[in-house]
Amino acid sequence: MFTRKLAMSFVIALFALGGFVSVNAQREDNGQHGDWNEHYWHRYNKNQVSQTIKYVETSANGFRRDFSRWLDQSRFDGQTREERFNSKVANFEQATNQLRAEFDRRDSWWETRDNVQQVLDAGRGVQQMMQRQQFPGQLQSEWRRLRYGLNRLATTFRLQQL
Repeated sequence: MFTRKLAMSFVIALFALGGFVSVNAQREDNGQHGDWNEHYWHRYNKNQVSQTIKYVETSANGFRRDFSRWLDQSRFDGQTREERFNSKVANFEQATNQLRAEFDRRDSWWETRDNVQQVLDAGRGVQQMMQRQQFPGQLQSEWRRLRYGLNRLATTFRLQQL
């Protein structure tokens, strides 16, 4: 009797596990291929996504300003490194501006997914720079807050976070 109950519990557990694996595989498949998933798309409205993009764009503009100001007073001033650092931050900030412009002119927020990917790619360059160099705490904190917004965008658009 005990063996029969144990066997039955085992069979039920296998079926439950099989259903869980199947559901997760379907979710992963939809995300990997970037398929249009209408159910997912309706989780956010355009205004919610707009607020996140606005936060990222405003933060990127401020970060670029503060970063440039710091570089002008740093030991990197006038060196090739200053130019490389400025270039990474400028490319990132320009990508956020382009994202905002594309987002505003489109009806569907999902259509700007490629622009979000470009922002994230440019952000990875800044992230690597911030990790490799010793920047002041204020710039590090500013970047961490900005990175939080970038990761919210990545999650919203089902892209890899920084």
